[in-house]
Amino acid sequence: MDISFFPENAIPRMGTQPRQYIDLILQGPVEELDAMLMCKGNQRSPIQALRGDEHDHWMIHSILDKKGRIVSRELDWRHLSGDNTLDAQARLERKKELEALSFKEAIQGLNMTSNIYHNKLQFAGEIKLLSAGQTAEILGLKESTLAQFRWRGDKRLPWVKIGKSIRYKLADIEAFIERSTVRQGA
Repeated sequence: MDISFFPENAIPRMGTQPRQYIDLILQGPVEELDAMLMCKGNQRSPIQALRGDEHDHWMIHSILDKKGRIVSRELDWRHLSGDNTLDAQARLERKKELEALSFKEAIQGLNMTSNIYHNKLQFAGEIKLLSAGQTAEILGLKESTLAQFRWRGDKRLPWVKIGKSIRYKLADIEAFIERSTVRQGA
């Protein structure tokens, strides 16, 4: 298949593992062992790069054996169809999958963090404070994004300054996630 058919930002740079992987999978299903050998045991990294924002959300399906182990992977047929509309449809579907997964992981991380930090960083009884790094990890953001929120005076995620330290209340983080949640049909 002619690689120039695909959106320019979807094509990895020559010589990179994601490019090697996409060149291989465009020829047909890729056996997991072949991918492991090509990527020196780290085949998940180029696959994640291809499935994510960096390379415009390739829809790559895992083929499982009877025990649920991945034995090969293949591109969604819509990428291979030669139809720009179908290709775009597959990319949009993958992007929505990724967003749903990211949100689910953020909530799981929040629940896990809530349990981990339950007895840490407390003052005034029940107020739990988290560092900017911990907050960024829960939200799936960079600390610099939180710094931009503070600098711009963004009131959606309140913060606490104690001396030179910036802290976030766990309850405020949970409320921010709830306010940021887009409900179907909303």
